[in-house]
Amino acid sequence: MSTSTNITPKIEITEARKEEAEAEIRDKRKPVSYKTIEYPIEIIIQKHLDGIDNDTNELFIPDYQREMAWSKEVQSKFIESVFLGLPIPYIFIADISDEEEENDARLEIIDGTQRIRTLADFLENKLKLDNLKKLNKLNHFTFTDLPLSRQRRFKRTTIRMIHLTEESDEEVRRDLFERINTGSVELNKMEKRRGIQPGKFLDLIEKLSRNQKFISLLSFPDADIRRRDPQEFVLRFFAFLNNYKNFPS
Repeated sequence: MSTSTNITPKIEITEARKEEAEAEIRDKRKPVSYKTIEYPIEIIIQKHLDGIDNDTNELFIPDYQREMAWSKEVQSKFIESVFLGLPIPYIFIADISDEEEENDARLEIIDGTQRIRTLADFLENKLKLDNLKKLNKLNHFTFTDLPLSRQRRFKRTTIRMIHLTEESDEEVRRDLFERINTGSVELNKMEKRRGIQPGKFLDLIEKLSRNQKFISLLSFPDADIRRRDPQEFVLRFFAFLNNYKNFPS
């Protein structure tokens, strides 16, 4: 019986191939003109909301962007991050121009719509904070429930933006959007626990998960090991051990 295997043929990297690769980079590379700017939250939301009803707002969401996808809990956690002074990821915007119409220098949001929508909802009292962990005294607050001094400090908080200038065309903008939104893999639950809840118990789980008999018995593929599946199995064992009396027989 013959068997077939998918083996990637070895390709020799010759000097000619190196030259072809370099030529392709030069051919496909596009100049991307951009600058870094920083605006207070109050100005960002003003630019987004002024004229939004008739689609003349300066800072607008393009048609290829998704609608609000964040839950109230995720929105609340983002607002909590702003209060705590944690670094906020850059918002990517682009100065657009339309040759067929008068150029009104509007700014297209390439990445950051969920953050801007959340800030707008909060400032307009459409978002009531919920399930906060660090600032739990703020749960059930809307923006106007805050003292005036805190409202003003919140609105003065600045957020950085990567601003593509008008020299960057639509192809560049859409390519950047696609790469930002497909360039990462969401962490699984075990990876998140390791990042936000370190401690002796997780250290023990880490140690037990490296036991060679355990690894060989369950035959974990390398990809699953990198994704911390062995640690997840050990954690489930302790969860079962702690609650086995509550499981139906």
